[in-house]
Amino acid sequence: MRDKLIRWIIYIAGIVCAFAFLSIRISPGMMNVVLKIKTYPEFEDFTKYGELYMFCMVNDYKEDLPQAQVKYRLSSKNPALSQADILVFGDSQFDHSRHLNVPEALGDTLQKKAYYHRYTMPHWAYVLSLLKANNYRNNGRKPLVFETTERYIHNRFINDPDVFFKDPRSKPKKILALIRDRLFNTEAEYLYNILLKRSYFTTDIYACISTLKFRLFDMISSMTPRYTTGDDNWLFYKDNIDHFYCNYSDKDIETVCDNILKLSGLLKERYDLDFIFLPLPEKYTLYHHIINNDDDSDFLNKVYAGLDKRNVPYINLLRPFKDTGEYVYPRTDTHLNELGVSITVSKVLDLIKNDTTYNYLFN
Repeated sequence: MRDKLIRWIIYIAGIVCAFAFLSIRISPGMMNVVLKIKTYPEFEDFTKYGELYMFCMVNDYKEDLPQAQVKYRLSSKNPALSQADILVFGDSQFDHSRHLNVPEALGDTLQKKAYYHRYTMPHWAYVLSLLKANNYRNNGRKPLVFETTERYIHNRFINDPDVFFKDPRSKPKKILALIRDRLFNTEAEYLYNILLKRSYFTTDIYACISTLKFRLFDMISSMTPRYTTGDDNWLFYKDNIDHFYCNYSDKDIETVCDNILKLSGLLKERYDLDFIFLPLPEKYTLYHHIINNDDDSDFLNKVYAGLDKRNVPYINLLRPFKDTGEYVYPRTDTHLNELGVSITVSKVLDLIKNDTTYNYLFN
């Protein structure tokens, strides 16, 4: 009897391991069969709770958020690039779908066709590459709104286009990298982590253990190292915090602003697009005072000053977000709430309506 039981345990363990290997290494979509909290690439706002709760799984930070809807960029409302009156490029901040997002709201308010593209490449020259790849031909002046989350500004604009367009790897290394990517899922560690946290068999146990460790020993995920406790529980994301305390040199700021100007000039020269830069302040930049008395970061103000000097149009959201008297981020997520989106849209509209450069939008 004992040998039979051991044999069955080995069989079951083998099936579990085989499923984990196949679903993670070959077809990650298989995972959702066993996940209590489903996962979708680039669609983490489809979960019931904020992404920061999903990192730490501490029950004290379960904050119900609005149910996500079909993303604007995947809907029939998002026009083809060639048919758009307004072009909007951005990261996940403009792609979140728990409520009306910025590109959709801009198009609705102006009654224009607003094309939105979410970019994942880290370098600013990606926009130029995408337009070229799509053989974009402008049939008249149009604005292009370029949004980037604050912490990505430095990495996206610190290098010249050569870094993006030229691959320094030798041909053998490129081939080996291609083989590696085909044979192995480079996100395997992340997917194994999801399988552990979200499966029907483990998610409640994992959350229970994480919550107990937090309440007894103040232990929490390294992804959410700063937090508040009590009736108003806040979580802050590691990358937001690291950026806040990073000391960027004045030389780096100048280089960043030079490259923003260069992008603006190239878009105008090649496609007659009027560039608007929209740097989005981080949640920790705005609300670090909730947990400490540290001085405010001067990073965005330095970028603003550099862009003023170069006459690059940009949207300053730092002061409006601080002055509103209400929070523009959820307590357990890093993406704008409905108020944050509304303020962002209003500031873009203010620039467009008050600058004669964009009169063509109203003719």
